[in-house]
Amino acid sequence: MNETIQKCSNDTMTLTVTCTIEFAYEPDSGEYWCEGEGGSKSNIVYISVTSGSVILESPVFPLRGGDSLTLHCKTRFQDSTNFTADFYRNGVLLKSSNTGHMTIGSVNKSDEGLYKCEIAPDGMSPESWVVVRGRDVIMESPVVPVIEGEAVTLRCRKRNSPYLRADFYKDGMLISSSSAGEMTIPSVSKSDKGLYKCYISGSGESAERHLVVKGETNSQKLRLFLTF
Repeated sequence: MNETIQKCSNDTMTLTVTCTIEFAYEPDSGEYWCEGEGGSKSNIVYISVTSGSVILESPVFPLRGGDSLTLHCKTRFQDSTNFTADFYRNGVLLKSSNTGHMTIGSVNKSDEGLYKCEIAPDGMSPESWVVVRGRDVIMESPVVPVIEGEAVTLRCRKRNSPYLRADFYKDGMLISSSSAGEMTIPSVSKSDKGLYKCYISGSGESAERHLVVKGETNSQKLRLFLTF
């Protein structure tokens, strides 16, 4: 059953509406979103309210594939960080940490799920839902090693859109800008191997892809392009 938050204020200067729940209780846990006059909806965020002593801090907004995810586990009444926290996803133990946090450096769709943490003897946190979505910007690149001397083309596009102007990066450094959304290395060498990504202004960047270059060979190679 959907309910409307009653206490809201409208800022006409910034066109922002702020809604407040002054005293939150466990029944206030659930999915929250806002809706415009035309019926368009924002992203859904899941807010969990607990009276327990163990709290899991997690992102409330959806993550994009390739983003970093850090979870913090803490106790409500303990300032010390000298404790071990166990982290779970969908009920399966992922990691035990004596720092109270865990990080996934680059998330993908398989990292989506219900997370919770446990600190003994204080107990278990409520579960928090972590959502992972595909990136809007996609870079197409070879998924098999390329051979020295061959040509390699990288293509950058926005999901469900034609190719747009894009910047290409290797190991974090800008190497090319293209109005056609693609760049070609006419004859690759081992110095070209590394992590590549692309960026489209206003849409963001793609996930990084590793380009592997092998020495010359006379054997015929199959070239496939995989979209992420």
